[in-house]
Amino acid sequence: MKTRVLRTQRKRFVSLLLVFSVMVSLLVPFDITAFADAPATGGDIRAVIYDDKELVFMNSSRALDSTKTVTYDSFDKDLDGIIKEDSGDWDDISCLVPLDVALNSNGSPKVSNTSFIPSDNKRVKIPWGPKRELGPDGKEKITTNITTVTFLDEIQPTSTAFWFSDMRNVTKFNNLSKLDTSKVTCMTEMFRNCQKVTSLDVGHFDTSKCKSLWDTFSGCYQLTSLDVSRWDVSNVGGAAGLFFGCYNLLSIDVSNWRTPEMFNMQGMFRQCRKLTTLDLHNFDFKKVKCIQDFCWCSDTNYNDKNAMALKTVIFPSGSYSTPELQQCYRMFAGCPQLKSLDMHGFDFTNVHQAYMMFYKCTALETINANGFNGYGKAKNGSTKYLNESNSGIKGGIFEGCAALKSLDLSGMDFVAKSTNNKFDPLYKDNFFTGTSSLKR
Repeated sequence: MKTRVLRTQRKRFVSLLLVFSVMVSLLVPFDITAFADAPATGGDIRAVIYDDKELVFMNSSRALDSTKTVTYDSFDKDLDGIIKEDSGDWDDISCLVPLDVALNSNGSPKVSNTSFIPSDNKRVKIPWGPKRELGPDGKEKITTNITTVTFLDEIQPTSTAFWFSDMRNVTKFNNLSKLDTSKVTCMTEMFRNCQKVTSLDVGHFDTSKCKSLWDTFSGCYQLTSLDVSRWDVSNVGGAAGLFFGCYNLLSIDVSNWRTPEMFNMQGMFRQCRKLTTLDLHNFDFKKVKCIQDFCWCSDTNYNDKNAMALKTVIFPSGSYSTPELQQCYRMFAGCPQLKSLDMHGFDFTNVHQAYMMFYKCTALETINANGFNGYGKAKNGSTKYLNESNSGIKGGIFEGCAALKSLDLSGMDFVAKSTNNKFDPLYKDNFFTGTSSLKR
């Protein structure tokens, strides 16, 4: 009897509780703001600009922020469909936001398996990107008001090429960890000329499918830290200008990078003027055709204030070779603190441009590079540009290396001095201009 009474009382209590809950819900409005930050799921990638200053990436199923003015809004499965070609004659850029990246002969990306192919002398236009105009002087004028980039939801594009290129007023990237790059094949110019950014959280980037890192961080001269140590670059072919102009980076850890497919390293660390050590001991150079301006200071006057601080470069210690190498001019020009280089695996047989390779490396005492003995003996025969550029810039390979003490070039086929004042790169005096300490 008592048990039956208790059960009846419990049922009444539960009923009263439900009634009370309903009454309270009618009196107190539902607070939707408590769920405002909940991630949206499903749908396409959406790019929105608020108040002409904040670029936001989100899932298309997320509601827009009603408190802000929307000045741009578009979405697409992977953003490929909204990239357009601009008609301005500013740059001949053979790259876009591709579904699948192939590479041109110089290592720059080109398009395949997509209908969008930029014409010559036309630039890929990112719709949320800077406004580009030609000024009265014929020079390009870039206008952008974006100061912040935010990722609200996890997105997974197939390319991030040009996404933030020339966004010169951006100071902060929020939640970059939500950018999933595991399917990205092209990062060309991704952060190019983000001139006010001091740090970028890109350590988590999955670059295993990426084929182009062309100018990815070029012009980010306020960057003071950058973690790319865990990046997988094993499929990258073009990395020209990757860190070009990163003036304030004190270190770049690429010691674990393996580069079996990389064939263009032009200007890769150019103007990284505060960099003191470069560890390339895991690099693979067998496909490299161009390594010109690799660590060039970029100052044609070679003023001390613009010189590179580079003191140590570590090349692979074991067996390696450069059978495809053709261009290596100004590779270390303007690196006055370098004291020694072990480049024993470099083969210069096919090189046709090497002028000013070690120009003004005034502290350089030793170079282990026996491969120079094959210099100028390429089967194609031409030695026209060994110490001279196509535009006529002349400079001996070791010119200005005043501290250089020894160099084994016993296998070199030097020529007699020309009688018609022609700049012959294989004439000894041209080859060794300014090497007063050298025993040869």
